[in-house]
Amino acid sequence: SIEALFLMPTEVVIGELVHFVQLTDPEPVSFVWDFGDGGQSTQKDPIRRFREVGTFPISLTVSNGACTNTLTKELSVVARESREEEEVEDLQASFFEIIKADLYPNPAKNQVFVDLELSKEVDVRLRIFDLTGKVMETHVIRTDQQLMRFNTDTFSSGVYLMVIEAAGRIEKRRFIINKGI
Repeated sequence: SIEALFLMPTEVVIGELVHFVQLTDPEPVSFVWDFGDGGQSTQKDPIRRFREVGTFPISLTVSNGACTNTLTKELSVVARESREEEEVEDLQASFFEIIKADLYPNPAKNQVFVDLELSKEVDVRLRIFDLTGKVMETHVIRTDQQLMRFNTDTFSSGVYLMVIEAAGRIEKRRFIINKGI
């Protein structure tokens, strides 16, 4: 048997790049994504922009060659506040890079550190997801370099995903919480 599993945001702004992360284990032999807007993909971790406001059913169908399973979640696409905001974000993204985004220790027990270095000071959104796609923590900071500590005392043992978003760039880091260490 096989059970589809993936991460995605629950809400994005129209035109924003949306990253879909396939987490099915063991690794499927095939993936079919349906984005609910007429678009599909067979990539493992597709990236897509939604050009219309609305709620879209996002489905991932996976197969191991013998069994097939589909998981569907909803994505809400909302309107952008202003055209000027969009132009500023596009300009920032063209002159920006994430130089370093190290997460340690891995595996961790009660805390993880993120060592972040950016090419310039920007707003950074860090989100930690569990394997069901639930957002465990969200932090928004303005920085160009920082060592951040995240308390994971309330996390169960398991695999988590940290998504670091800054000026249109995205980095993802998987990490393990092992309460037995």
